[in-house]
Amino acid sequence: MNINEVELASNLAHNATKDEIFSPLSDLEITNEDDMWEEDENENTIYKDKVQDVFNRWYDYFYDEITKCKEL
Repeated sequence: MNINEVELASNLAHNATKDEIFSPLSDLEITNEDDMWEEDENENTIYKDKVQDVFNRWYDYFYDEITKCKEL
């Protein structure tokens, strides 16, 4: 089976990010998925900075776990 590690880690991190920021324990004031995004100077849709920080943490975690399994 071939797996795109980057795409898989990104998808898992996006879902984990949503779970975390929509949790009642989250200190981010984001109440729906539309609030996660903003437009950059080129009108690209990107995560807001605080959401990007959460995503990056989850992405690193999932990517590391995926690559560990690949090495086995």
